[in-house]
Amino acid sequence: MSSRDNNFDFLRLVGAVLVLVSHQFALHGDPEPVVGRLTTLGGLGVAMFFSMSGYLITLSWQRDPHWGRFALRRCLRILPGLVVVVALCVLVLGPMVTSLAVEEYLRAPEVRAYWRNIVLYPVYALPGVFTSNPYPHAVNGSLWTLPFEFLLYFAIVPVLCLKTIRLYPWLLLVAALGLTAVGRWFFSAAPPVVVYGSDLRYLGILAPYFLMGSAWALWGGSTRLSLPVAVAAVGGLVVFHGVLEGMALQLVAAIVIPYATLSVGVRSWPGVRRAARWGDISYGMYIYAFPMQQTSIWLLGEGATFGSRLLLASGLTLGCALFSWHWVERPFLAFKPSVSAVRRQVLDAPS
Repeated sequence: MSSRDNNFDFLRLVGAVLVLVSHQFALHGDPEPVVGRLTTLGGLGVAMFFSMSGYLITLSWQRDPHWGRFALRRCLRILPGLVVVVALCVLVLGPMVTSLAVEEYLRAPEVRAYWRNIVLYPVYALPGVFTSNPYPHAVNGSLWTLPFEFLLYFAIVPVLCLKTIRLYPWLLLVAALGLTAVGRWFFSAAPPVVVYGSDLRYLGILAPYFLMGSAWALWGGSTRLSLPVAVAAVGGLVVFHGVLEGMALQLVAAIVIPYATLSVGVRSWPGVRRAARWGDISYGMYIYAFPMQQTSIWLLGEGATFGSRLLLASGLTLGCALFSWHWVERPFLAFKPSVSAVRRQVLDAPS
């Protein structure tokens, strides 16, 4: 099966849509929909993203365990799209919607601060932008997960190099469950722990899903992922989630969500596996949805309905995501070192 002959592209789109729809409620001034008593709709989408990321990044490392090439691939996948969306927000969207004079806006220190998003330091506000929206000031609230994504890339890969983990990948499952328990307690009991603009408490929320994905990749991949078991596990979680309380519910979810996501992702269903035939737009949808949703609310004004705002935001996001893939992301991905090229270099090297 080829690297694209699976359902992961479709699931990434599902995750991006879940985040978009969930954020639309918050940006409209309403509570986000909650999945049972577990998490918001957007939280579920993020959990799916991190589960798939842990799995696929681990497989990528297994195919070519070279630090330099690994880092280059990760940077080429994330940073070009991020640089462009930040630049467009500062130089196009900001001047268009700010309540300040353009000259005053461009001189404001908040504009210089916003560029720090390029180096994964989250900054959410631009001067005078979206000040009258129901969720004021925030330009791109989705960018908060990217620093954690990068941190996990470069924190987990050294762990994968350990012989003990390669021999006993179930240790990652145990670590994920332990981190779930510690992370949830820490998140509820501790004050914010802000380092480089990010609250590290959220690492305890996101890392277990990434670790679970890595563990399944090391522990046999698709051969250990059974769709009937996944369906039964999700069904059990739906039926019995009212019985489970607090930490028990979070621990069960930390197992079921990654397992179910990956069990569907490794399959290859006709039609579903071709979700990216017009472009791999899930990342573009994720990074552009929030500013496009805020823009749609600003454009339509106070009297607009939830549905009209969601429809306009979805169309704007889709257009931006297609632009991002075809004109930004894909051209830069052409510079990624391929596994086949690496192998040829090894074979051609003098003995």
